[in-house]
Amino acid sequence: MGMRLKDFVSVLEMARIVGEDEREISGIAYDSRKVVEGDLFVCISGYSTDGHVYAQEAVKRGAVALVVERKLDNVGDVSQVIVDNSRRALALLAAKFFAYPADKFINIGITGTNGKTTTSILVESILRAGGYNPGLIGTISARIGNKEIPVSNTTPESFELHKMFAQMARLGQDSLVMEVSSHALALDRTYKIPYDIA
Repeated sequence: MGMRLKDFVSVLEMARIVGEDEREISGIAYDSRKVVEGDLFVCISGYSTDGHVYAQEAVKRGAVALVVERKLDNVGDVSQVIVDNSRRALALLAAKFFAYPADKFINIGITGTNGKTTTSILVESILRAGGYNPGLIGTISARIGNKEIPVSNTTPESFELHKMFAQMARLGQDSLVMEVSSHALALDRTYKIPYDIA
């Protein structure tokens, strides 16, 4: 089920829509290779590449709107949502898209140079012993329900995080322990996640 662009992006601070604001949005992508028909493509500026470069490819694959930090030319008549920070926009949109699953948990974030993995496993064990049903996201893997899922980063991109939170909520998990790297903090991957303990 889709959502109108103007309603979907209402969570963004200081966003300006250029083009049609009634378009139906059925999904979000920030990797142009994963775009499907009806997606909102978020152009993220990274260290090694700039997602704005892939906007045309995303449109060819079916993106009906773009989140950009600057207005783009040569992308056809797709709508553009201009924001100051597309990484923060992705985090806010992902939370809304998955119906704010992190709000359902006790959230514990563990950061620091050394000891994050050991500490997160200990905290997860303490929660379990206390009668909670925790999920875990860390360097080694993510534990969702009774499944171990490999992760490519200590702290995945915000869209993946909220997707995992939603899976955990569906499985009845009530708490979350996650490793939060300094890199992830700098890149706003955990932007606006409501940590109870960090």
